[in-house]
Amino acid sequence: MENFQNRFLKESVQSDHYFSCNSFLKGKFGERIGKITIDAGFTCPNRDGKKGYGGCIYCDALGSGIGKKIPLEQQIEEQLSYRIKKYKKFLLYFQAYTNTYDNVEDLNKRYEIINKYDELVGLVIGTRADCIDEEKLELINSYTDKYFVQIEYGLQSINKGTRDWMNRLETIEEFENALNMTYVYPNIFLGVHVIFGLPYETKNYHIELAEYINSLNIDGIKIHNLYIPKSSPLAKIYEKQGIKLIKQDEFVKQIYEFLKILNKNIVIMRIGGTALPNELLAPQWALNKFTTFEKLRKLYLK
Repeated sequence: MENFQNRFLKESVQSDHYFSCNSFLKGKFGERIGKITIDAGFTCPNRDGKKGYGGCIYCDALGSGIGKKIPLEQQIEEQLSYRIKKYKKFLLYFQAYTNTYDNVEDLNKRYEIINKYDELVGLVIGTRADCIDEEKLELINSYTDKYFVQIEYGLQSINKGTRDWMNRLETIEEFENALNMTYVYPNIFLGVHVIFGLPYETKNYHIELAEYINSLNIDGIKIHNLYIPKSSPLAKIYEKQGIKLIKQDEFVKQIYEFLKILNKNIVIMRIGGTALPNELLAPQWALNKFTTFEKLRKLYLK
């Protein structure tokens, strides 16, 4: 075990092998913090025609959301009703699609719902780097007066060929420009998403990725394995052509090697991701996160 600290913490905290999100949040708030995930009815420039149609190749039909017809209050209150037994405080996570893809006035109408619930202590916004600007960051930063505020940019891959294959329609330059704009606001926790197991990456790509992440001034990272939702464009390619998906043991090995190199003050917000069981096409091992974590733990204990 090691002592880890982040610029949002007053003192270091103990974490198991790496700086986990649970450790970070407990260190910041003094208790376990839950997460309320909502779908605020956004779309994406890679779906509505501004940049393209169909979305990124791995994205499901709902953009990891639940559908935009349910009022935000209902989404929040339904989750609070059964999760309040385990947690007392929560982060409000705007997850589905691109959650800064609107004008500032309408964005604020969505974000300000956090003010209605005393149980909500933080605002988390997932978005694309090409859908941020200084005016939107000013708005997001205004919430740091009362709340912990986190913005998450999807990087996914640093390989241009891979980004073209996944139909990302966003450049590394746009990603880095968004980071540079966000650095101006030191009270915003800056997170990044990456995907392991994408086809055509080199053998030691995860090492190169760790070195690239270390060159950035970020606070946290989410590490996903490539999985295939049945409603994603990738599903048709997988069924017709076949794609070699990363095996669980190799994913764990790459994660272990990646974390060994990664700056220890970067919060590991997530390891692994999956669709709902009835929506997942492959790989089936992605449904069992416990096994992934257990295999990773055993590597650390060797």
